[in-house]
Amino acid sequence: MKKLLILIWLSFWLLALTWCNRWPSEPYVIENPTDNFQEYSQTWLDAALATWDNVVVYFWASRCPWCMALKKDIIAKSDTIPDWITILAADFDNSEELKTKYEVTKKHTTVYLTPDGTVAVKNTNKEHSLEDILAGVEWL
Repeated sequence: MKKLLILIWLSFWLLALTWCNRWPSEPYVIENPTDNFQEYSQTWLDAALATWDNVVVYFWASRCPWCMALKKDIIAKSDTIPDWITILAADFDNSEELKTKYEVTKKHTTVYLTPDGTVAVKNTNKEHSLEDILAGVEWL
């Protein structure tokens, strides 16, 4: 009986994890966007590049706990982002064109763009806080 309960418990968690990874992202809107942290749009990207900002495109998914933790950290500390850096949050599940453009295959990916719009660095599962992202921009 004990083995059966363990098997049922393990099966439940296996199904739950599989279901979570296939479920599309729920919107998580930035309530108080700033000039330095916005949901991705071509308009915001163009504006940032026009002022020669370094841009970080952050791919997130609401089903990814690490993605959501990082996005919440950025929101909480967005007032500390330097004026010359713009972070744009792109929904991994709803950004097929962007994923193709930047060759992104995993959620929780950050793509660092130089002020001329070229990809300088692409990281997956490296950044866990706003400080990590800002440190990555500083050595571009």
